[in-house]
Amino acid sequence: MEICSGALSGRSLPPGYLECLRKGLAYANVESGIVVLPLGKVAREEWIPQAADFALQIEGAEWASAAEFLQIKCDLCAQLWLP
Repeated sequence: MEICSGALSGRSLPPGYLECLRKGLAYANVESGIVVLPLGKVAREEWIPQAADFALQIEGAEWASAAEFLQIKCDLCAQLWLP
């Protein structure tokens, strides 16, 4: 089973994505098996589900959500890990 689709499947990651992920991880919160990654502004929408996939690798994570929070809009992606 592939946990991190895209991010570890042989594609190279642009520096902008890594910076976005770094910022989200700095504010990541894990509670009751749920990981929340607030990403701030992202350059490409596909980075949101990639970040959520990555967050599932955090110890204790069963659900992961990554979100782009802007003043008037929020793009949210949630992922579930099934053993």
